[in-house]
Amino acid sequence: MWITVFIDRLRHMIFTSKCLFCDELLHYNEFVCDKCINEIVQLPQDRCRSCLEKDCICFGKYYFSYLISPFVYEDKVKDAILDMKFNGFGYNAKAFSKIIFKKLNEFKYKREIDLVVEVPMYYKKRWYRGYNQSELIAKYLSYEMGLDYYKRIITKIRNTKEQNKLSYNLRLNNLRDCYKIFDNSKIKGKTVLLVDDVFTTGSTVNECSKVLLENGAKKVFVATCCVVKKE
Repeated sequence: MWITVFIDRLRHMIFTSKCLFCDELLHYNEFVCDKCINEIVQLPQDRCRSCLEKDCICFGKYYFSYLISPFVYEDKVKDAILDMKFNGFGYNAKAFSKIIFKKLNEFKYKREIDLVVEVPMYYKKRWYRGYNQSELIAKYLSYEMGLDYYKRIITKIRNTKEQNKLSYNLRLNNLRDCYKIFDNSKIKGKTVLLVDDVFTTGSTVNECSKVLLENGAKKVFVATCCVVKKE
């Protein structure tokens, strides 16, 4: 017992990390400082299981069963997401995965999840960026959960326009038939946790969920870092 305590204290003395949102030095295995966690808008629990709205707006339009997401996409959270996506801060994915993992511990159907997959990027875009941030989050998250992670189960077979620049209807058409699964043996009969960075209208994760279910997945849950606040 005393050896475990000693090793833990030694870790805290030697290894430090930085707050995801303000760079304050933290103890080992901590990722958000108290100041930031009190300032950041977190999502309340009394929301629709899919659209996260208090007055449900989805009316069963989503193929996935639940959405798990800790934050609203604004202020410090938005800055951390943009840094991760466009400024080379891929290591932010580890901190976000830890935060999502804590949120998943509150999720009543957590034990149903069999494996973790990510929303894919088109290969040219991934090559240009150097990584897919959703893939990094999914990989870290699967490790935290002790679940299988299968890289690129879903493939994006054609490039599409940026979703955040399109209307809702255009988003749907933009993504139609752009995702494909070439080998469904690992997802048949399984409950899949699909990971993405930001939930805006849900068009992307919905299309991926549809493809997973059409290829034999039993159920799909979605986990994201944050949700864009509806106007």
